Amino acid sequence: MQRLTVLEIVNEVMKKMGLDTVAAINETAFSRVLVSYLNDTVDLVVNYGEWPQLRIIQKYQLTSVENRYQCSVAGAHLRNIQGVRIVGRASELQAMHPIELENAAYASVTGIPWAYSVVDASADDPIIKVHPMEDTSILVTGFKVHPWLDVSAATSTGAVVLDWHAPLIVQGLHAQALYHEGGNTETPEFVTTFGLFMKNLQSEFAKYTTDTGRYLRLYAPRQ
Repeated sequence: MQRLTVLEIVNEVMKKMGLDTVAAINETAFSRVLVSYLNDTVDLVVNYGEWPQLRIIQKYQLTSVENRYQCSVAGAHLRNIQGVRIVGRASELQAMHPIELENAAYASVTGIPWAYSVVDASADDPIIKVHPMEDTSILVTGFKVHPWLDVSAATSTGAVVLDWHAPLIVQGLHAQALYHEGGNTETPEFVTTFGLFMKNLQSEFAKYTTDTGRYLRLYAPRQ
């Protein structure tokens, strides 16, 4: 499956709109607008489901603050957290609704944590609370957080390669451009293009894409 850079995707849509291609994404006003629309398209695709190319396996440093743990992600822009587990233990902690976890915490028991909830955020860093609270006599060496990344196509060079089948992203961006060119109205051209985009999005997700390269290549989790 072919992968294209942001610049290549922008130029594909420029051609579909009957415009000259550009050498840089900030070359014309319309090419700059297309990058904004492209981010909207990527958001729609990302939020459609849990794409494997956005799953990373990484140990984040968790800083304990008032029985909560701050996950320092260094600007990684996590979309959500797939799982949390204690380092050295195979099983993951059970995800709980924040209210349920707070209710369970009323007992003030201590021991080996078996549940967690994302209860707050500090800038880009999620704040995680666990239950029960750690017993100081039990050595917990840390937690591993398994998150899903958020993605942005914003770039100064346009050289970023997006991790999806290129025709799908081009089709979504083309639909966005048609919608705005039509005065933010659902013109027949937009309805047709967007309908095909959503159909192809459903089909692409159903395949559970496992390649992240420019062409077909088996996917390995990012470390």
